[in-house]
Amino acid sequence: MLTITVDPEYDSPKVLRDYGAGAGADFSMWQFATGTADEIKRLATFFGMDYWPENGQIIHSLRTAVIDSEGKLVKVYSGNSWKPIEALQELRSLRKYPGARVVQAIDRETGTLQIEHKDIEGLMTSMDMPFRVKDRSMLDAASVGDQVEFTLQSEDAGLVVTSIKKK
Repeated sequence: MLTITVDPEYDSPKVLRDYGAGAGADFSMWQFATGTADEIKRLATFFGMDYWPENGQIIHSLRTAVIDSEGKLVKVYSGNSWKPIEALQELRSLRKYPGARVVQAIDRETGTLQIEHKDIEGLMTSMDMPFRVKDRSMLDAASVGDQVEFTLQSEDAGLVVTSIKKK
């Protein structure tokens, strides 16, 4: 998680670190950043955030952005009416799991590949199971008995093969 100040004149790296420590931040997972006034303004504008000085403090709207591992903006939450579990679910849906092994069956009617796979780190132990494919044209990328490498991604309906290639 990254928190970016909108008051770079006051929020030095030390002030931000002290704030994080006071909030119980695990600095291996939660970073705090500052920048020049122009850099902060560009970021705030990009995310649709407003801020202004009033009575000696900075008043600001709230934005929480979910950004994938490739730097693509996935979602922006406005205000504070969202729940942390929503952002966590969004982040989990972005995680990709690489797998490898042998195609056991192809079911064109259901759009699934039966794959006997090795352990998929952080997801499951080795087993033989069917996976839906994101696009049915992917079923043409492999034949029964082929050694394959594939990528799984979690979606609302479960795990889906998002890429596959023969080894």
